[in-house]
Amino acid sequence: MRGDYTLRMQNGVGIVTSDMLDGLGVLHGFTTRYGGKSAAPLDTLNLGFNRPEPRDIITKNYRLLCAAYGLDFDKLVLVSYVHGNNVLEVTRKDCGRGINPALPKLPDCDGIVTNDPDVVLFTLHADCSALFVVDAKRRAIGLAHAGWRGTKGRIGAKLIEKMHTLYGTDSSDVYAVISPCICGKCYEVGRDVGEEFLSEFVDERIIAPHSDPEKMYIDIRLAAEDSFLAAGVPSEHIGHIPCCTYERDELFYSYRRTGRDKTGAMGAFLTLQGDRT
Repeated sequence: MRGDYTLRMQNGVGIVTSDMLDGLGVLHGFTTRYGGKSAAPLDTLNLGFNRPEPRDIITKNYRLLCAAYGLDFDKLVLVSYVHGNNVLEVTRKDCGRGINPALPKLPDCDGIVTNDPDVVLFTLHADCSALFVVDAKRRAIGLAHAGWRGTKGRIGAKLIEKMHTLYGTDSSDVYAVISPCICGKCYEVGRDVGEEFLSEFVDERIIAPHSDPEKMYIDIRLAAEDSFLAAGVPSEHIGHIPCCTYERDELFYSYRRTGRDKTGAMGAFLTLQGDRT
């Protein structure tokens, strides 16, 4: 799994990008804490509307991100974020949903796909991974929020299945990247969750023992890789951005490190470049 990535700064706004996706006709990124207007402890680029912060400040953060990286704020579409594995198609008629409070949120989904270059796919994260899927041959993309439930439910494979059904995507043409997330050495879960992963994944590296017999460690990055491989994505087409959100306090928020009310949310975005109307 390739791990080359770049930390980019534009107008003080920081994102990380995967070198693997460069040149595939997409614009993508995973935000850091840098460049927003949020006050401590959510400083500074909090993008989570469910955090204890005025909505106008969060909206300013979105607009700063969009201005820095050439995104159209009005084209963003945000998953409804329910920690599942449902995947929906979105088009330009869905622009603004999940972002504009005057519009209805999307139906329950943690993954969205499109072949419409007038759409910017968007997800939110605070330890969970973002899964970027690109079919450059058929000009189709997918993006998912993947916590332990979505990862166990193989939401990465669900993105590819939906893209195959809608756009004819062949998994051999797919490039898939896993964003920064909590790493396998830090992601402590109850034994019940660990045993659910044991029933789903055979790779022994994904689940590790804990000193407390009632707990285990799981590696959602390796589990996502397993799902992509099982879906037929070539190993050389799978990448990750090897940063642990729990360990990298200077770059990322972490729910596990600080708790919900004291942590903001990072965002992931993915859009097709060119051919906009």
